[in-house]
Parts: sequence; C-alpha cells; structure tokens
Amino acid sequence: MILHPRVLLVSLLFIISALFESAEAQVFDASAIYQAAVRGVVLVESQGGTGSGFFINHDGWLVTNRHVIEAEDGSLENASEIQVYTADYADTLSVVQIIDASNGKKINGYSHPDLVFLRTDFSPKLVLPLSPDANTPVGEQVERIGNELSGNWVQANGSVSTNNLPEFLQIQTPVNHGNSGGPLLNKAGQVVGVVTLTFQNIAENTNFATKSSVLKERLAAHNIKFYTRGIVKVGESPLELNAEQVNRDRDSLNVDNDRLRIQRETLDQEKDKFRQQQIENAATQASAIAIRKELANKESELQIREDSLVGRQRELESAEASLRYAKKSFQQDYDAAQYLSPPRFAIELMGGVGYWYVRDTVSYAQPRFTLTALHRFDLNKQQGHESDAANRIGVQYGVHGVFDGKNGILQRGFAQELSILLDLHEVTRFQFGRVVSRTYSSAAGDEYWLVGFGVFVHPYPLPITIYGSMVSDNRFFQNSFVVGLSIGYGDNFLQM
Repeated sequence: MILHPRVLLVSLLFIISALFESAEAQVFDASAIYQAAVRGVVLVESQGGTGSGFFINHDGWLVTNRHVIEAEDGSLENASEIQVYTADYADTLSVVQIIDASNGKKINGYSHPDLVFLRTDFSPKLVLPLSPDANTPVGEQVERIGNELSGNWVQANGSVSTNNLPEFLQIQTPVNHGNSGGPLLNKAGQVVGVVTLTFQNIAENTNFATKSSVLKERLAAHNIKFYTRGIVKVGESPLELNAEQVNRDRDSLNVDNDRLRIQRETLDQEKDKFRQQQIENAATQASAIAIRKELANKESELQIREDSLVGRQRELESAEASLRYAKKSFQQDYDAAQYLSPPRFAIELMGGVGYWYVRDTVSYAQPRFTLTALHRFDLNKQQGHESDAANRIGVQYGVHGVFDGKNGILQRGFAQELSILLDLHEVTRFQFGRVVSRTYSSAAGDEYWLVGFGVFVHPYPLPITIYGSMVSDNRFFQNSFVVGLSIGYGDNFLQM
C-alpha cells in the first residue's frame, strides 16, 4: 500500500513535535551573563581604596561595600572624594548622596552589613535586577563581575557552597582586590549577593557575599526602588536555539501546506465547473481551451511549489538528525565528565573468624569485627570510565573475642585494637597496630603489638579477605599467630 504524501507529511510533523516535547536543561551561559550585565557594573574609587559596585535603578542609585569608601577612622568619606566610572571608563560620575546601610556592628573588621548606597548624577540605561528568591540553593552556579588589574572589568565563575549563614552566602568563587561591592549573579543575570573581601584563615577560593535578601531589606528601609526581572534569557542552549529554528520552519511549512491545500481545493472546484461548462455549452470550446491552458499552468506552478515543500521537508529531516546527533554527543560528554573526579574515600565494615595459634598445645578460635576508614590516592583515570584499582591508606578499629575449642567455651571479655593500614591496588593490605585494651585471659600472655597482611579475594561492595597476623608483647619476645577469613560491606564515596 502506498501512503498519500499528505499522510506522510502529517506523520513526519507528528514525529518532529514529539522529539521537541522534551526540553533541554537550562544552561549557565557565563558569556551571556557578562555581556548582559557588565554595563551595569561600575568602578568605585576613594581615598580609602578601590572597589566595585552596580546600579539598581534608573535614578542613579548604586550599591557597593561600606569599607570601599571608609576613611581610616571608620567614618565615610565625603561625596566629593569619591569617583565612579562606568564600563570601559565611558563616563565619570559624581556622587551626590550617600546612605550608610550598616547597623553599626563589626564582623572581622567590616561593618555589618557591609553595604552603602550611592546616588550619582547619572541615569543608567542598564540596571541589575535583584533575585526575588529569599535564598540561593547550595550548588547553584554564580558569576561575579568586578574591577581588578588596574580597572579591567573581569568575571569569574563558581558556585554557592553554603546558604545557611544568617546574612551571607559562602561561595566557591575567586575574589580579588577590587572585587568588593561587585554583584554576584545567577543564570538569569539577577543579583543573589554583594561580594565581600575574603575572610582570613579560610580555604582558598572560599569567600562570602552579603545575601540579596539583606540588600532588599535595607533598600526597602530607605525607600530605594529596585527591580527583579532577569536580564538573561535562561534555557537557550545551542541545541534549543536549533530546536526553535526547526519549530519555526515547521510552522512555516504547516502554513504553506494549508495554503496549498486550499489552492488545490479551489483548483478542483474550477475543474468541476469547467466540466459542467463543457457539458452545458459546446460552443464555448475555444474559451474552454484557454481555461484548460490556464489550469494547466496553475497545475505546473502548484507542482513546483510541492517539489519545493518536499525539499524543505528533507532539510527539516536533516536538521532533526543533526539535533539528535548533537544531543547524543552532549550526553556522552556529560557522562564522561562524571568520572573526571572519582571517589576519594572508602569505608568498610567486616566480620570474620580466625585460627589463633599460641604454642604447640594451645590454640583458639578468634571471632573478629572491624570498622575501617580509608583515603584513596594515586587514582588512575581512563577515558570514559574510572580505574578499579587505587592505593589506599587508613585506620582500623577492631574488636575480637576468644573461643576455646578444646573446652568448648567462649571466654568472657574481649580485646580492642587500633591499626594503621596500607592497601596496594585495592588487592593487598599491610597492617600495623596495637591492642589498646583486653578483658579476657589467654595462654598467649600479654599481647600488645600486631603486624598483619591480607589479600582481597573479592572486591567492593562485598569484600572478602584472607588475613594473617602476628601478635607480640612489648618486648617482642612472646609471639602468637592468627590466620582467618573476613567478609563484609565496603563502599567508595565523596567525589572531589
């Protein structure tokens, strides 16, 4: 059975619509954010130092850190001593009003909150909106824009590390001299925080920004207007842009197809009318010939347009194939990226039993339980997957008892041990430790030190090890030996 072209066309359009019903994840486009927001960021210079700031309304109001314009005695400098420069030094602005937004408290030497509002003699075309959300989720990507390197407008990306501090966001974003007072932006170009200088004795790239909720509260307290609508359209990845273009082409194709259908219906009506005229009046044959020619021309034109639509349909199919390939490549790249940072730590919980040989006539069964924490290092990475082998170092806490098989009794009491471990390629294990306490008695005397060796015969998550160890007293004179088998659960965790 041969399907009509219209049926094929409708089926294909249905498939295209189904493919585009799944939306791409919103992407964080650092370049788009910078281009959209940089004209709203300014350089602030005073006798006390240099910092950044940003416009929040068209009346010339901007926000920066209080310490940027503080004098040595902690007071604010005069407006005449403050200079404001827009991007690329296009304009030099004068400050006509200063509002201190702090509450007089100090944290780490800075006013709290470390905010000040400056009104300039300038009406900016671009102002930066504030995030309408009360808080910013942990892990959300952010971008800070500020002035450094002799007045260059520089951006840096990072993420929110902690949002549970009362008035600060902890961010994993580089902050340099001259960035103070600059905006911290989300993917929509909305301000989620005001950058503050790095606190001392904190890890590198761990910095802080005053939350936008605090900024909005202080602005409202001083009746200063601000906006919240984003300036960057989110969700516009390259794949989505291509998808939108294909959708537009599909809509255009549908319109042209409807027009073609109407014209063909009109043509069919004209043919029916022409046949009726032939039957009713043979005398109009000459006119009918002319009409026939005109209809033939129209038929030819419609055929050309149909061929053109078929060509456009093929172009749409090619575009769909390209989109599928791009999505597949994107997913492969994303999957590969998940293995660039393998787990760095491991934990084990094991239980087993060993044969404890003391001397010729004395031996015991030794039930034993251990809890182990390990750090994985010297990881080998391969394209597309993580190597199964790694070296590890860690500590182990163990508890064991004693079962006297000769007399058939489990002795009362137990011993606790603490050891240092070294694993090579997650196959062999070396152990050195000490018995820290013991409440049972045995023919072995006082055992204090232990040296052991083990082999993993089954990997995580259900590890099985065969182990052997030597136990000795403080003088390493009286020795005994243990050989046993352990089984338990182990897992790797914490990618870094």
